[in-house]
Amino acid sequence: MYCPACGAVSVFQCSTNYQYQVIQLDYWFRQEFLTIIGVCSRADSHQAAFLFRLNEDAGIEKVGQYPSSADVGAFDVKKYDKVLSKENFTGLKTAIGLSAHGVGAGALVYLRRIFESLIIEAHGIASKESSWNEALYKNGRMQERVKLLRDHLPDFLVEHHKLYGILSHGIHEMPEDQCREYCPVLKMSIELILDQKLMESERQRKIKEAAAFITQFDPQ
Repeated sequence: MYCPACGAVSVFQCSTNYQYQVIQLDYWFRQEFLTIIGVCSRADSHQAAFLFRLNEDAGIEKVGQYPSSADVGAFDVKKYDKVLSKENFTGLKTAIGLSAHGVGAGALVYLRRIFESLIIEAHGIASKESSWNEALYKNGRMQERVKLLRDHLPDFLVEHHKLYGILSHGIHEMPEDQCREYCPVLKMSIELILDQKLMESERQRKIKEAAAFITQFDPQ
């Protein structure tokens, strides 16, 4: 998992020194907690902690961790800053943070903004083509706009254009618990779209470098 001290993914080994704690305020209130410590393989001083609540009815329930799920998630998406604007990359990290803290609908708002930004970006490219029909684009719903821009959008987005409708439905109509349930899959869908953009960006970089070399190469 992500180690904040290393600033990179590392292997952690769980310590056998579990910390067991009982909190009893009165006869009726008793809480038992178990903390498991993970030690980074790079340095013993780099540690991760996982806190569990032991309950007769709920069983073993995780109630906290360090580094937080938001910190781990933010590191996992760091690569996307190459294909997202600064604002949208911050929005993606915000969505992860909100989701980690149980705010489902709020997270979906930022995921939908990223979807919309991809459409706006593709529109900026397509609108420069001589055959472009701006009136058709402006009057169309998102589904029609995606079809018009299909040559400038990642395949996953084109094939699963209903993603936008799901995000919008979640924001406006779904109960919060359902938004929280859907959020991980919807985030993964956005990541799949961004993965394709990353691949295409890398492909274009290689084409540019290879073309520059071939153009200047002059065998004697």
